[in-house]
Order: sequence, then C-alpha cells, then structure tokens
Amino acid sequence: MNKNAIKLNNRGFLYLSGEDIRKFLQNLITNNTNKVKSGNGLYTALLTPQGKYLFDFFLVEDEEHLILDCHINQTQAILQKLNMYKLRADVQILDISNKTSVWSTTCLVGSDHKDHITIKDPRHQDMGYRLYLSKNCMPVLPKAEMINYETRRINLGIPEGPIDLEEGKRFIMEANFEELNGLDFTKGCYVGQEINARMKYRGTLKKRIIPVKFEGEAPQPHTSVMLGDKVVGEVLSGIKGKALAILRLERLKENLIFEDGRKITPIIPNWLCLEN
Repeated sequence: MNKNAIKLNNRGFLYLSGEDIRKFLQNLITNNTNKVKSGNGLYTALLTPQGKYLFDFFLVEDEEHLILDCHINQTQAILQKLNMYKLRADVQILDISNKTSVWSTTCLVGSDHKDHITIKDPRHQDMGYRLYLSKNCMPVLPKAEMINYETRRINLGIPEGPIDLEEGKRFIMEANFEELNGLDFTKGCYVGQEINARMKYRGTLKKRIIPVKFEGEAPQPHTSVMLGDKVVGEVLSGIKGKALAILRLERLKENLIFEDGRKITPIIPNWLCLEN
C-alpha cells in the first residue's frame, strides 16, 4: 500500500465541550462514548426515532473535549440537531470547520504541528489513520488525491453518508454498521435503539450495502439494479469498475444487471458475514 496523505476536503468539524458532553452523546448516538480515548476514535451515527439514518460521523478526543468529524454538507444540520437535544445540559458546540482539516494516511506520520491528533480509522484496519491538524498545516508525507481515498473505501465496501446513507431512508444495519464498529448493542438506550435491536435479534434484515464489480464507468448514484424487469437494488457511490449498491440479500446469486444491461457481480467483503 502506498504511503501517502490524502486531504479529505469534504469534511466539517464541530468542537464539543462541557461537563455533560459524553453523557449527553451517550443517550443519542449508536456507539459508546466511553470508547473515545487518546488515539482511539469512534465511528457512530445519529438516527431518527424510527431507527433510520440521519448523520454518521467520527468522535475524537482533544484533551477533555471532543471533535466531531462529519461530512461538510451535514455540519450545520448536526449542530442544529444537537442544540435541539441539549436542553439544560452543560454542553457547548462550536463549528470549527474553518480551523481544522483531516488527512487520511496509510501509516503513522508526523507533522509540522505539535498539537496534531492521530487515530486509527475505527471502521477497518485497511482504512489506515485519520490525522487532524490546524487548517494550514501539512503532514510530512507525499500528497495524494481524494479519488485514492474513495477507491480504497469502495474497494473495501465501506459506505459513507450522505451519498450512501440517505437521510431518513436507510437503516444503519443495512449499511453494516455493526461490522464497521459503528454500533454497540451493549451500551443501553439511544435514539432509534429499539429498531436496530429488533433487526439484529429477530433477523429481519433484508438488504445490505455491498460492493459490486462491472465493466466500464460507474453509473450515476440511484441507478436501479435489475433482475429481469424487477428492481432489486440501487447503485450508491462508485468508481470505474466498482461501486457500492444496496441489494436484496436473497438476490445476490442471481443474474443482476444495471438499467443499461451491463452485468454486475456482488463481491462479499471478507469482513462481512451474511449467514444468520
């Protein structure tokens, strides 16, 4: 794997502080805030009361405070949602997107900034590290383009919001959140918890986000996946020759095609077990 640093230009950041911040988040998000420690970040999500996806993000410890790393198009919506929930809790939330950057690296690196924060990407070991810096600071590695990051995550089969996880539409169990270390079934209650527990323990999950391979360029997101004249899924993010798609599990071994007739082949990642 090439050693390089990729600036993730599509990320926004919130700075979370206050005596109640961990307890406050613990009652809202899908993962356990007790796991957030120095060098150990957290991948998690905030759901609707009906258990559907709203936002996914990372939490990173900065001394006694937390940094929330999210898609830049969701920053203000997350800020508004957290402010709506906080009521009288001792919680302060600031948008620091204009002061912070994050780089994806395949190895531990230094920087010209003494206060940088590095965490292992909690979703999968092959996603490497996330390096948080002040906006204008640079890691000491050769730079690579954002397409390198997208290629890595799509090849691994890792979805990201909001393109793969549409607000109010997708259950996070369909997005393999448990396998990607974004969901904790032992932490207690949070918004949307009951639906996820039911899907896990009753085996009601019918669809999953899975990589697919094909010839040529990736079709546009939301292109239908067909079995004959029946829609059995849709394309999400993609690169040349490969994409993520949400597919019905009982159709994975069928002859699936795009709307334009191109054959597609599902590829089950080695980290994803589909057996009940």
